[in-house]
Amino acid sequence: MSDIPGTSRAQTLFLRAFHTHPDGPPADLWPSPAIFRKWMRSPAFAAAMDDILATFRFQSDLHLAAVANRAAITLRFLDVTDSRLRTEQHTLLHVLRLSHLRQRFETDNERELTLERIFLFMRCFNPKTPVALVLDSLKKSFPHAIRPADDDFRAPTKEQLHQLLLDCPPEIFSPKAPEENPDPPTTDN
Repeated sequence: MSDIPGTSRAQTLFLRAFHTHPDGPPADLWPSPAIFRKWMRSPAFAAAMDDILATFRFQSDLHLAAVANRAAITLRFLDVTDSRLRTEQHTLLHVLRLSHLRQRFETDNERELTLERIFLFMRCFNPKTPVALVLDSLKKSFPHAIRPADDDFRAPTKEQLHQLLLDCPPEIFSPKAPEENPDPPTTDN
């Protein structure tokens, strides 16, 4: 078996141990912390470890989504009036909460900033909201995607705008009718 390009023989053996031990290599196959820190300076080894980490994250997200789905289905048919099922209900709600938090707080590389995402983000604001406030919120929501040089706004090309408009669902552009208040406010004089 040949070595992985850009890694030493020991690094290759360590990386291949993840194949034979899907939950991670046993303790005796791990290098000392000092050696591991040195290995992480190698771009090829660091990239391979990033790939393994991304795979583990994807696997755990998939398992969490499956468990959350099963919990939601179970909660739907659970009799909440039965006091004996309170512990089970609490556990299922905890699983759903974990799943929601994982979706809400994505890792930076999962939050690619696209024109569509910017458009949908800006649609959440009231049209009377000042643009500066919207842009500040955008910078806070996507801090990794906004660089200091991006403060100079460059308008998208006509082709990009046209494609964005074609990709958006039509209900985005239809104004919402104001809700009618059946009971108008009365003034007591």
